[in-house]
Amino acid sequence: MKTKLLVILLLVLPLAALFPYLSMYPYPRYSEFSDLTVSHLPNALYVRNALATWRTIPLWSDAILSGYPFYANPLSGLWYPPGWLTWVLPLPLAFNLLVVLHLLIGGLGLYAFLKSEGVSDYAALIGGVSFELMPKIFGHYAYGHISLIYAVCWTPWLLRAEKQRLLKQGSAGAQIFPAVFLSLMLLADVRWAAYAAILMLVYSIFSACGRSYRTIAGSLQNALYMYGNWCLGMMLQLAFACLLAAPLLLPLVQFISLSTRSQMEITDQLAFSLSLVMLFGLLLPKFGAYAEWLIYPGGLSLLALITILGSAQIRKRYRFWLYAILVSFMLSLGSFVPFGEYIFKLPLLNLLRVPPRILFIAFMSFSILNACLLDTLIRRQVEKQKDVLYVAFIFFVVCLSVGLSFIGWSAKLEFFWLPVQLILLSLLFSGWKRCKIKGQIAASILYVLVILDMGIVGFVQIRYRSAAEVFSEGGAVANYLSGLPGVFRVYSPSYSIPQHTAAMYGLRQADGVDPMQLQSYVSFMEKTTGVPVSGYSVTLPPFESGNPRNDNRGYIPDARRLGLLNVCYVSSVYEIKADGLKFVGKFEDVFLYENIFCLPRVWLQRANDATGKNLVKVSFNVFPNKVFAEASGPGLLVLSQVDYPGWQVYVNGEQTQKVTVENLLPGVILPEGKHHVVFVFRPVLLYIGLGLGGLSWAFTGFLVLRRR
Repeated sequence: MKTKLLVILLLVLPLAALFPYLSMYPYPRYSEFSDLTVSHLPNALYVRNALATWRTIPLWSDAILSGYPFYANPLSGLWYPPGWLTWVLPLPLAFNLLVVLHLLIGGLGLYAFLKSEGVSDYAALIGGVSFELMPKIFGHYAYGHISLIYAVCWTPWLLRAEKQRLLKQGSAGAQIFPAVFLSLMLLADVRWAAYAAILMLVYSIFSACGRSYRTIAGSLQNALYMYGNWCLGMMLQLAFACLLAAPLLLPLVQFISLSTRSQMEITDQLAFSLSLVMLFGLLLPKFGAYAEWLIYPGGLSLLALITILGSAQIRKRYRFWLYAILVSFMLSLGSFVPFGEYIFKLPLLNLLRVPPRILFIAFMSFSILNACLLDTLIRRQVEKQKDVLYVAFIFFVVCLSVGLSFIGWSAKLEFFWLPVQLILLSLLFSGWKRCKIKGQIAASILYVLVILDMGIVGFVQIRYRSAAEVFSEGGAVANYLSGLPGVFRVYSPSYSIPQHTAAMYGLRQADGVDPMQLQSYVSFMEKTTGVPVSGYSVTLPPFESGNPRNDNRGYIPDARRLGLLNVCYVSSVYEIKADGLKFVGKFEDVFLYENIFCLPRVWLQRANDATGKNLVKVSFNVFPNKVFAEASGPGLLVLSQVDYPGWQVYVNGEQTQKVTVENLLPGVILPEGKHHVVFVFRPVLLYIGLGLGGLSWAFTGFLVLRRR
């Protein structure tokens, strides 16, 4: 028990540098955008508001993009249980605590996995620290990719559970743990779960083959029996993981089929691929690099790699992790290797973007090699002649750094960071092997060096901003709009009201930033905004060069079509001259216009009114999953939001056939007389998923309790 508490303490200690900033918002050092405030924070605020105001969990979101299926969006945070803390704890404290907690989970997971591999306590601890401090994780933390961090940190536990399953350790309850951990990844970030499932599959095959070779020597029949059991067990694990995550997966499959995600081109998938030149990032830590291109693994990782490659005995033992590093880096090159486009056309992989994200597998492998190097030193298994490799490698890196500085890269700290680390580590290991430094003292020094090396490179990727600074972006115009009466939407071609600011002030937007966008809405908005859509984009309207302040300056929106979406106001950082837009005023650097063609959220138009100019006043109330209206027919009653499977309409208590207006909006034809109309969102796939998931989790709980 004391050992476990000490391990937890030593894994928490490196994360203490984050504690003073838990109440602040992390941002990239050289960027003004973070997915934490773009997506995760608005989604959490939306759920909190729905729970506080209506005591209900929202299945549909009206916050952005004129409405979308909130329950089917992986970024909604509805289905990942640890993420529910963001509904009750102060923000951003809840997000930062969750990141720290998951980093600790990841470090403990790798420690436990290494212990199951027979690695000593000291070595396993170094592996855990290396995992939780990998600079790439902190780079993604700065960019707000927190759901990705959640999922990545469960990966060591997945491998440990699969190893135990293969060895048939524990009761029946322990045999389903791989499925449980994989389902947690699916619920946290389905994109990483795809890579994790592939890693688990390959690791399981590699482990099973190691045993089956010995079995074949005794009996081919036994080997075939083993392979059959392995295939059956793996299929059951994957199927059960999907059942546990069914509340998200079933709706997500439908959402993807109707979204632009399913129409990505190979160029969209291979976006942000590593180039061969970027591989110098292995040797040169970048202070403030883009998260996807931050690939510095730490001095100990490179030294471990060189040492293990130079020892045939150790190389054979840990060859799987060497292969994992090699394959991960090859795939991360994406468009810069001939076979990249064919790999990412395979099923499941064809829905993933940004190949460098697979490098988390490589960096976990580096962490494992760090532990392996230390373990071999503890066991005195490294030959003395390997000192030559240390010196040669250090000399190479020093020459490279100095050479780059002379050819115009300027001699920055980045160029001398790794050589200094390698020299210190080489001296430490040399003294340790020659028994001039005691083992415990050397391990303690190594622990500190790893924290200083990887921790500093990771922490400098982040800058923190206060809530006042974050919500000042577009705050003046948002504050003005929040005080206006009525229900309406706002459109901005220049992202002048960021999503987090709009969420804080309770505004609804017709534009938006989200990787999942309905194809029907994107097509409608292309005609409405005038901004052409070419290829896949996470923003609507798209920004061709990534500069929202200028990219769409020359495009004039159609005020009448915006009016169909209940867009009553248009904001922009530049002036817009369009028919139907009336200038209201300038709020700091934002121009605000009123749309004189704005239609209400619900309207009724007569059958003989093709123009929709003569509207009948309708009283209505909007709730997260329902819209109530009182209207007198005859006429066409239209709800100004995106239609989607699951929306049903009831007239006077009876379900009525729904119609689609402008190939986008749901409506219903009303006969003569006064009618009570209810639009209600009841997605069938959600209830099927909840049933399957609920039964699966209940079964899991039963097995775990039975194990106890």
